[in-house]
Amino acid sequence: MIHIFLGSKAQLIKMAPVMVELQNRNIPYKFIFSDQHQAKLDNICEEFLG
Repeated sequence: MIHIFLGSKAQLIKMAPVMVELQNRNIPYKFIFSDQHQAKLDNICEEFLG
């Protein structure tokens, strides 16, 4: 399994296309965030990852 560890908005924006492609290919991954900017990350996750 792939683990993606993020802590900032910039990191999520950079990794979002990779995470979408992993979903498209049905490759399991675990998204872990450090809660550095949780409110911002939640909003961006909804936009990019549905």
